[in-house]
Amino acid sequence: MNLKIAKVLWIFQLCFIASTMNLNAQNLNNPNKRGPLGTQVNTLTGNMFLQRTDIYIPARMLDINI
Repeated sequence: MNLKIAKVLWIFQLCFIASTMNLNAQNLNNPNKRGPLGTQVNTLTGNMFLQRTDIYIPARMLDINI
């Protein structure tokens, strides 16, 4: 019977430690951080995103925006 109680206590301690480690984890729901002039940096991967228009050609039916 003591072995069973020891196993339950060990599992409880393991779950408690795992739950407290999650409190200090990063918030990965919003990894993009905005910077000046519309730049965005992904804090998870370090990738930088800069949206710009290289060429714009107006047309009658369908504009071309690259």
